[in-house]
Amino acid sequence: MVIIAFKYENFHYFKENLFWLYIISIILGGGLYLFNDQVKLVNEGLVFNENNFSINILILFSLGSFIIYKYLNYQKKLAVNNSNLYDVDIYYKDLIISETAFLDTGNKLKDPYFGRPIILVNKNLIKIPIKCFYVPYKVLNNEGLIEVFKPDKVLINKKLNKKVLIGLSDVSINGRKIILNEEALWKEYYFGLERY
Repeated sequence: MVIIAFKYENFHYFKENLFWLYIISIILGGGLYLFNDQVKLVNEGLVFNENNFSINILILFSLGSFIIYKYLNYQKKLAVNNSNLYDVDIYYKDLIISETAFLDTGNKLKDPYFGRPIILVNKNLIKIPIKCFYVPYKVLNNEGLIEVFKPDKVLINKKLNKKVLIGLSDVSINGRKIILNEEALWKEYYFGLERY
């Protein structure tokens, strides 16, 4: 039911939708049953009455309002996260990596020699031997060397970009194994010219 209604994006998305389905079903259905059982209401069809007072209407309004409020907050957070998701295709010789990447505005890694932005990719996505080199990096209270390679080309939402490097790490944010650098989105090709 969840897959039909919301489609399958990834396991995390599926799990969250399944969670909300069960929460809404269990709280509303179970809550009404509990009150019917404990308060000894008289069941007349779908309405529970005691002295002609429909208590389930009050329960539905209070509990339903709380659940809707929490669900809307969750959807707002999900919309913000989804606005930071991009389809990325990385090409290097016989290797093609096609994943949904997360745009991390905190990722400011750049090649200090030529100023190329570095896109972080989880090492587990690399299935063939790659010719790598190291570039120094410095972030907040940490500095060192990061292993990178130059891809043949990168497509970000179908837009071509050749002026980036791919950095190898153990990165994973919300199940996303590619972390975009914001500057990688600025380097787009129009009419054969680079725009920065």
